[in-house]
Amino acid sequence: MLCEIEKVWKKLGYLSVTDAMSGFVSLLDSVCPPFRDFINDYVQSQKKNSERVIDIESEKNKGLFILTNLKQVFSNVAGFVSPVIFVQIYRQIECADKHFDAQQQSRGPSVYDIERYDAQRRQIQEALNQQTHHQFRAYAQQQFVGDLVQVNFV
Repeated sequence: MLCEIEKVWKKLGYLSVTDAMSGFVSLLDSVCPPFRDFINDYVQSQKKNSERVIDIESEKNKGLFILTNLKQVFSNVAGFVSPVIFVQIYRQIECADKHFDAQQQSRGPSVYDIERYDAQRRQIQEALNQQTHHQFRAYAQQQFVGDLVQVNFV
């Protein structure tokens, strides 16, 4: 057994790197045909990832659009939220805005930064929803007296 392994290693020693890789791929393809499908799927996913990197500019614009809309939403609901909570949430938005601007100036945001920004945005929205749900419900009960569908919709 050891002798056979040494023969194989010696045979590989005389091959160029390209020939050795080509031989390995041919052997792997003949031994495990489903591996070709796996590689094709992997290559396609890498192409999609590279396309996503190309679309980073649009992601920057999307982040700026979301941040602008988030500010507008908070200015519209300022009367529904207690002032202390509104100030805290607004400060978080301003902090995210400053962080976003700093990223824009230094480099484009990474996928991780965009995901973190989206998570932070969802967290802010959830906090706002928790704070204002009872107010919206009370408003719906006043406006739609006896209409349980509308009240429960809120």
